[in-house]
Amino acid sequence: METKITEQKTNELFQRKEIFAVINNKITPTKVEAAEAIAKSMKADIKSVVIERILGNYGSQDFKVEAKIYDSVEARNNVDKSKYVEPKVEAPVEEPKVEAPKEEAPKEEVKEEAKE
Repeated sequence: METKITEQKTNELFQRKEIFAVINNKITPTKVEAAEAIAKSMKADIKSVVIERILGNYGSQDFKVEAKIYDSVEARNNVDKSKYVEPKVEAPVEEPKVEAPKEEAPKEEVKEEAKE
């Protein structure tokens, strides 16, 4: 995933940088993937990055991303009330233990004779 910053504005009132970037990827990146890519290219903490929108054109592998990078996590929490999406860490999957079926003693069949 290749990231190119096209425009950057500083907003001192809200203690943030407003970023416009282009991400080149085969499929549409998720907000978490876009936040990781922008945080890596801007050398910022991923928790202070908020992705506003991801725009793509049909047939194109370039996606326009609008993001905000706050000076701190506290500034983000004070200004931006949207929920932050934590990157998911996959926990190791434990397979359930399968017990061998217990063998039961065969039941005696009782035949009843029809009464005439």
